[in-house]
Amino acid sequence: MTSIKPRQTNVIVKYDGKNLDKKISAYLEKFDFTDVASGESDNINITVSNRHKKWFSSWKPSKGDTLSAKIQQKYWQNFTGKKKSITTSCGKFILDDLSYHGRPLTCTMSAVSIPAEDAFHSDEVTKTWENASIKEIARTIAEEAGISLFYDAAEIGIQEMEQNGETNCKFLYNICNDYGLAMKVYSNKICIFDEEAYEAKESVATIHEKDMINWSYNTTIAGTYTGANFSFTDPEDNSEYIVNIGAGNRIKNINVTASNLGEAEAKGIAILNNENKKATTMVVTIPADPKIFSSTVIMIKGLSKLNGRYYVEKVKHNVGGAYTMSLTLRLIQARIKTVSVEAVNAAIESAEAEGTQYTIVSGDTLWALAIKFYGSGVQYTKIYSANQEVIESKAKERGKSDSDNGHWIFPGTIITIPA
Repeated sequence: MTSIKPRQTNVIVKYDGKNLDKKISAYLEKFDFTDVASGESDNINITVSNRHKKWFSSWKPSKGDTLSAKIQQKYWQNFTGKKKSITTSCGKFILDDLSYHGRPLTCTMSAVSIPAEDAFHSDEVTKTWENASIKEIARTIAEEAGISLFYDAAEIGIQEMEQNGETNCKFLYNICNDYGLAMKVYSNKICIFDEEAYEAKESVATIHEKDMINWSYNTTIAGTYTGANFSFTDPEDNSEYIVNIGAGNRIKNINVTASNLGEAEAKGIAILNNENKKATTMVVTIPADPKIFSSTVIMIKGLSKLNGRYYVEKVKHNVGGAYTMSLTLRLIQARIKTVSVEAVNAAIESAEAEGTQYTIVSGDTLWALAIKFYGSGVQYTKIYSANQEVIESKAKERGKSDSDNGHWIFPGTIITIPA
């Protein structure tokens, strides 16, 4: 008769290069590892029992010490067959927070995945970068920090960029974000990649509702947009442009600083699509699946119209009893990248022919605007007809069923006063 051995989860920790498996396994109460796709450093938290008071005496850790961690899963197996296990490397970390609690007596060690070279995330730098690509800037910063670089994106050239009193870590993240790239620090390595390209990859797993421990779903139009526009003055020849990205009735007015029109368009597209990431999101807790990590794509099924392809923004591994993963997800949507550019003089002539742009302020009514622009309040229907779509949309955003034929209008709404 075949004997079955149940699956097990072990946390393997090295502290300043020394193996702590026995100490950790005997005292471990909880371990969590947060794996983030972009914008933050990965981190771990290790909570151990301090019942013998060793963790604040002979075993007391020190801030700044180095740790590495792995999660080993031993799966169902028989004693005559091959043993199968999967190990998830959490990476290398710097201990940056140490806390004790009682009673019961516990010690919690918190560590982040940042370089040991403190200057990378603490020294403020002022510098002008000229005629360099993001990859070249990242390589220079990585070399100064004594870490390596993983770069998986197209070469993006930057004519000129000011680093004004920013740490290298913050500066590099900001320029990646400006151009729609993702960046994280993992295991003494700066990782930069094209998030849109990763969204297009094959899904690594399919999660059915019946397999979820718990889940939540949210979709919103608040803070999301169908397009964006901005004015841009080219510093080389002072030419002025109006740049429109996308279309529709939810347009975001943005500010863009760039060395040339091409850079400005790329930054505008990134700003708009970054805003729209929060349109549809989920948080799902599942039994651990080593195939899933941040920046991968998964399929959600069993939720009818909520099904779809989701990008993994964050994975929090929780070991303490059962081994589970909490996934922070966002629905993958087509990115808005259509751009139209118009010289300011041409735009002014067009606006004069088509009508006048007006931003509604507190106290405005369509009747009063009709008197102001046409000399007769009766003409308010002309304004309402020309702007019905945006007026109705804004009314619904504010919780109204409709605008009551233009009665409900709201400050900040941009409308056109027909000629």
